Amino acid sequence: MELMKKFDLPPSLDLNWISQQALDTWEGVIQDISLMIQELEIESVAAGHRPCAWRTIGLKEIDDFSRRCAEIDLSVLPVKQVGDWGNGFSHFNPPVKEGETPNIYCIIYRNIQDARVLAKAHDDEDHITQGKMLGFPDCCVKFFDRVWKDGYFDPVWQIALDDEKKSPPGKLPGESIRTLDAHPFSNPLLRYVGVRVGFHVPCSFHCQKSIAVAQQRLSLCLKSERKDLIPLLTSLLSMPVEWNVYRGIAVVKTPVFYLRTNSIPTKEHYTVRLQGTFKPREAARGVCFPFQENPDDSRK
Repeated sequence: MELMKKFDLPPSLDLNWISQQALDTWEGVIQDISLMIQELEIESVAAGHRPCAWRTIGLKEIDDFSRRCAEIDLSVLPVKQVGDWGNGFSHFNPPVKEGETPNIYCIIYRNIQDARVLAKAHDDEDHITQGKMLGFPDCCVKFFDRVWKDGYFDPVWQIALDDEKKSPPGKLPGESIRTLDAHPFSNPLLRYVGVRVGFHVPCSFHCQKSIAVAQQRLSLCLKSERKDLIPLLTSLLSMPVEWNVYRGIAVVKTPVFYLRTNSIPTKEHYTVRLQGTFKPREAARGVCFPFQENPDDSRK
């Protein structure tokens, strides 16, 4: 995969639904899931599942957020002021623009020594230590460290390359396609809209350590009203989905919505297709992947 040099698009996200019915059914679900995952990022630290978490907090909200963390025996360490990410995927902390109210990039922790280690690793750009302090699987940390150094900050194609099921190059000149399946708890393709379980990019679509970590995270929801979101989250991550990247833009297509966001600036097209098992009632009819000619009513 060859990248365009000195080319980087600002964060952006354009989400489109295939029908009003799909929007009415799934938009609120996705918003609730995204909020749940944000809560689990903090709760997993309080539960001792991992030493630390990152959180970007608006300057006006940091006092209230710190008090809420204190209620569950957590503390907040401000690390740096950052600008507004806006919508979309960002692989760096934007600078604060003139006249802009800054956000604060913070470490959430139980033990101050852990926070100090993570802060230093961040300053040193030490991804291995950062991953350890954030509780990420060691295999995924090593994978991310390797691909990041090569400029692949959104490494979906690199994940697919390691899968055994590989399809021939695509029909279009200059396009490569990989078609495979994935475990829903090791599927990062919907993370752009907050639909994920792990807080990291997995090293494979079947990473057993990522799946185990995800199950541990979701166990925090089993005794609350959020448990009803778990099967919906699993269903969304089990849909057939296509990810295509070209010249800094990634397009992700599912049977009920598609999104366009910034990504790595490739010189050619690269496509990853996850076959999926869940077909929503609202799925679009079509002849191209991931749409189904006759969608089944497969919702549990």
